[in-house]
Amino acid sequence: MPTKKIAPETKQKIVEKNEITLKKEVSKEEVPTKVEINILDELLALKNEIRLLKERPVRLETVDEKQEQFLARQREIIEAERIEGNIKVWGTFQFDEIRGGRISFPFRAFPGDPIIGYTLVDGEEYELPQCLVDHLNKNVKYKVNKNCVDDRGRPIIKTAKHVQRASFSNKDFKRSR
Repeated sequence: MPTKKIAPETKQKIVEKNEITLKKEVSKEEVPTKVEINILDELLALKNEIRLLKERPVRLETVDEKQEQFLARQREIIEAERIEGNIKVWGTFQFDEIRGGRISFPFRAFPGDPIIGYTLVDGEEYELPQCLVDHLNKNVKYKVNKNCVDDRGRPIIKTAKHVQRASFSNKDFKRSR
């Protein structure tokens, strides 16, 4: 059979057409990479999770109920502390900062309680609530600082000691309501 001669421009067009067809076939049969597979798996998992969340009923009452139970328990604890703190204690006030001196201050033990002003004189005997006695014995103090050098040689200030300003010595306990 005799072969036909094809013009070079025609050959070029045929080659280009075949390349486009091959590219289309290759793109249809491309194999996804591992990254693409992982992304597809994550998307599928998210879709399933969204579907499950839409199907599951949400009970907001449980959160409110738990919060209400927590607040009720806190109110019970505060009320128990208030009852315990209002027990009257008989004893002697000692003003360590100024012997024979007096100290005046307002005091409120719990939020919602009225503010009561107290004036205490050194060496006098008083009947005070337990919460005020605890405050006098634990919190009425000041810090004495000293200059030091830390591990790196930098100057720092440290609390050397706490000096008690006032205290209350119990003599006996009386319950009053």
